[in-house]
Amino acid sequence: MPSGYKVNGTDLDDVFAPLGSLDNHVGAPPNAVGFTVGGSDLNSRYEPISASDQRVSYNTNYIANNGSYSNTDLKYIFVDKSWTRTPTPTRSGTPTPTPTISSTPGASPTPSPTPPVTPSQSYQ
Repeated sequence: MPSGYKVNGTDLDDVFAPLGSLDNHVGAPPNAVGFTVGGSDLNSRYEPISASDQRVSYNTNYIANNGSYSNTDLKYIFVDKSWTRTPTPTRSGTPTPTPTISSTPGASPTPSPTPPVTPSQSYQ
């Protein structure tokens, strides 16, 4: 059932993400906003916003003045239905190769040079 509330001819159900629809659902819905559908406040219908990039880009002109909201447009309370999570970058690059040792039959390893001995003086 559509919400019956429209913004520029579009029902709020097509503007805001349904409650529980996001993989990062933040839990409890926000406080009641004072707009109801079928006797239930919109706070039990739409996903609560948790970051500014989740906002609808325009004002809905539905203003919550209820509880903790004072003159707050619904765009600041609920998540834009078209919002998608930006993937977290993963580490990439070329892994460091593991050195391999190959030997030629009959070859002897080349010895490492011995560092020169530095004379020391002692005072008595």
